[in-house]
Amino acid sequence: MTPSARRCAALATLATLTTALLPLTALPSLAATEPVAAPLAAPVSLSPDDSAAAYPHTALQTVRLNWAPVAGASGYRVQVGRDATWSNDPVLTQDVVTSEFTLPVALPYASYVWRVAALKGSLVGHWTSESSQPQADAEFTRGWRTAPVTLTPSGPVGGRPEFAWTPVANASAYEVQVSSKEFADGGQGQPVGPVDTCYTVRSRVTFFTEHVQHAEDNAGPCTSTLLGSGAPLHWRVRALDRFVDAATDGSTSPATAAGISDLPPSGAPDASIPANCPGDTGGGCDPTHPVAAGSWSPVVDLTSTGVAPVGTYDPTVLVPTASVASDPDNLCTLDTTPTAPAERATCVDFPTLRWTAAPGASRYRVTVALDDAFTNIQRIVDTAGLSWTPTDAWADSGASGSYFYAVQACDVSGCGDKSPTPASFRKVTPRPTLGTKPGSTGEFTLSWQSYAAALAAKTGQAASLDAYAYHVQVASSDHPAFDVVVDDAIVDQASYTSAKKLYGDGSFVWRVQPLDPSAHKLPWSLSQAFTRDSTPPRLLSVSPSSRVAVNQRLTLAFSEPVTGLSSSSVTLSPAAPATLTVTGNSTATLTPTKPLLPGATYTVVVASTVKDLAGNSALAAGPVLTVNPLVDDASPALTYSSGWSVLSSSNAVGGRYHAAAPTATFHPSAALAFRGTGVALTACLAPANGYVDVLVDNVRKARVSTYRSFSGCGVRVATVTGLVRGLHTIKVVGLGSHVSASKGNAIGVDALTVTP
Repeated sequence: MTPSARRCAALATLATLTTALLPLTALPSLAATEPVAAPLAAPVSLSPDDSAAAYPHTALQTVRLNWAPVAGASGYRVQVGRDATWSNDPVLTQDVVTSEFTLPVALPYASYVWRVAALKGSLVGHWTSESSQPQADAEFTRGWRTAPVTLTPSGPVGGRPEFAWTPVANASAYEVQVSSKEFADGGQGQPVGPVDTCYTVRSRVTFFTEHVQHAEDNAGPCTSTLLGSGAPLHWRVRALDRFVDAATDGSTSPATAAGISDLPPSGAPDASIPANCPGDTGGGCDPTHPVAAGSWSPVVDLTSTGVAPVGTYDPTVLVPTASVASDPDNLCTLDTTPTAPAERATCVDFPTLRWTAAPGASRYRVTVALDDAFTNIQRIVDTAGLSWTPTDAWADSGASGSYFYAVQACDVSGCGDKSPTPASFRKVTPRPTLGTKPGSTGEFTLSWQSYAAALAAKTGQAASLDAYAYHVQVASSDHPAFDVVVDDAIVDQASYTSAKKLYGDGSFVWRVQPLDPSAHKLPWSLSQAFTRDSTPPRLLSVSPSSRVAVNQRLTLAFSEPVTGLSSSSVTLSPAAPATLTVTGNSTATLTPTKPLLPGATYTVVVASTVKDLAGNSALAAGPVLTVNPLVDDASPALTYSSGWSVLSSSNAVGGRYHAAAPTATFHPSAALAFRGTGVALTACLAPANGYVDVLVDNVRKARVSTYRSFSGCGVRVATVTGLVRGLHTIKVVGLGSHVSASKGNAIGVDALTVTP
């Protein structure tokens, strides 16, 4: 993209970013008929509020809105807009539960009005201007109005003067103007005469007077048609908002047709910026980032005397042989291939450039460009020393490109010629270092080493610039190329918290990319994998789950691997003693140590101490199981008194039964505890059998003769119904008597059947 096209692409940025921001932060606008809760008064003591202050407003970069709490309010609705009449949709609407709200960092720099209303459930109280004592909606300016100070030069200057000023905190670029006529409105208005305009990311710049279109830290020419005329001149400077250009993520190399700094975008047409798109072939201008301009500095007067620089200088430029990094792997290496540019070195990190001294020189000017003809200048810096290390933000030079640099000797009248044979070097930016892997549950923070900290660690000195912002991407593990992302954010600090992102369970990868103040997208970090697991584990199944034998081992299966399994953390309800054995990371067995109650229904209960590998506690209620209501004579649930024996019979339940021979003084019995609403006795009949009594809860419910002229089992002889659902006992007692036709008093218990 040409410099002019970059200028045009910058014009509509504020509107575009605001449009991009709204889907992320703005809620639907409130209808005029929204229900109002009359008892809820309008909040007061709004801060910040510049509505009563003279322009310029107090400008804030981090804006926290505050107001006095309203009694009875369950929350508050905050609106931020550009129109004091609220005739347009608000820029942002947000419901909060506390009486403060910090604006998102992506809100464009501009002046705003804001208001707040108390909420009570779905009802909205009075807005600020609707209270019984109306108050104006509060105002604030997001941005800054700082003006650069300590401007030089002033008065008579010769040669090619360097313009310098005090840096403005958080500014990413500066606009410098030199005019042959006074500036209107005391310096705040547009110049009324011929003007030279230059954009730079540094707090100093030199306007060139040569015919070659030089560029110093800007995307367009920094030449002057006014310097050297000897006429009185006037100049001023203002700081511009931080910005990032719309280059593709894959572009980490310097541009081939422009300097490394993009022309700052503008939120409104500016007479100093062309309003067309030269060379535009139909793609259109597509600005994507916001801008804010600080206040103009005081106007400084100067006169250019037109003194030409004296002397020439042909220094011996030394190729860097070591980078400033202490890591041995970061040493520079020379490229000696025949096709390599002259004296090229490849350096990981920033190299130190060195040269020999020139007699009479008071300073040296280092010029760095992307080509050996210096038609695409990247940086120009003056220094009194014999070396220079570029510790600020530089893009990678790429696989096929190099940075070329030359040195000029300078004195009070200017700088001599460049060295005729420029040296070159390549630079590879280290990837960001990611922090601790995020946790598996709850809110989590992605963190990394800041760009400034990385530079300081490499160079051993404080970095002059930090990254403008960081681009964070999160993708599912099946999209390691980040072709599909689940989270994408730009933040202005070296961490990102997932406060408003809902991540499903699964594996993810994430990476971060620094965005430097010169519009470069630096290399992505390596990816880091992490796992999210916000779903609590649960007991999926118990087997068997129906017609469970009273002493049967139960197999348990959990939804995922768990820890904390024990006989006390997995139990049955109603309470029944059982032993748990872990058989796998998500399986176990539960074996009753006392017979379960026939006909009963049990729930497997899991304690909160059972957790998955992410630390989520298991759901308490597990599957339900029911115990077999048929109780064979051999069941451990049945208890027998003395005098019983086990006999076989082809038609008995299970092929066998318990037999006893009662007498007038010996009454053998069989007892069972059960849970249900009824119970039935299945017995064996024979020619020598006698009477049995059936007692439920110690109350006789039936007296049955078990005599029959021929033998046989599997005969239901008594049924008890109508019991209250719950725990009961049944007892079968041999009486030692019989009907007259019987030959004896024998009895045979085959089975009991519970009615649930």
